[in-house]
Amino acid sequence: MSELVAALFGLAGTCVGGATSWFANQKLNQVSLAFEMHSEFSNSECSLARNKAYKMLNKYPGKNFDEVSAVEGEASDSMWFIARFYQRLWLAIKYKKIKTHLVPELFGEVFYHWYLMQYEEKLLSLPYQIGDNIKDLKIWFDKHTPRQERSRWVDHCLTLKENLQQVEPSHS
Repeated sequence: MSELVAALFGLAGTCVGGATSWFANQKLNQVSLAFEMHSEFSNSECSLARNKAYKMLNKYPGKNFDEVSAVEGEASDSMWFIARFYQRLWLAIKYKKIKTHLVPELFGEVFYHWYLMQYEEKLLSLPYQIGDNIKDLKIWFDKHTPRQERSRWVDHCLTLKENLQQVEPSHS
C-alpha cells in the first residue's frame, strides 16, 4: 500500500513539475517573441521598407493600397510588408503567443502613426482580412494603452497631418 501511495505522490509531483515547467516556458516564449518581433521591426530591412512605403503612400494622397499597388507594381510590396507585420502582431496577441504588457511600449507609438496617417484612409476600406486585423489591433491598443500615452501619440499624428496639409495644399 505504501508503494502505491509513493507512486501516486511521485506521479503527482511529475505532473505538477511538468505543468510548472510548461507554464514557465510559455511565458518565456511570449517574452522572447515580443523582443524578436521588435528586433525584426527595428532592423535595417524593415526600417527601409517602412520609409519606402511611407514615402510611396504619401506620393498618392487620396489613393488606397490597391490603387497605389496598381500604379507602383512590385515597388508597392513594402507597404504590404509593413501591414503584414502588424497583422502578425495582432494574431500573436489574439492567440496569446506574445507577452502583451510589452506590446504598447514596443510597438504602440509607431503603430498609431501608421494607423492614423495611412491605414485609416488607405487600407481599412478595402475588403481584406488584413484590414480587419489592423482594426482589431487598434481596438486592442485602445483598451491596453494608458489614455495619456495614446493621447500623446494621436496629438503627434494630428500635428503631422496638419503640417503635411500646409506643405502640400494642392492635395487637400
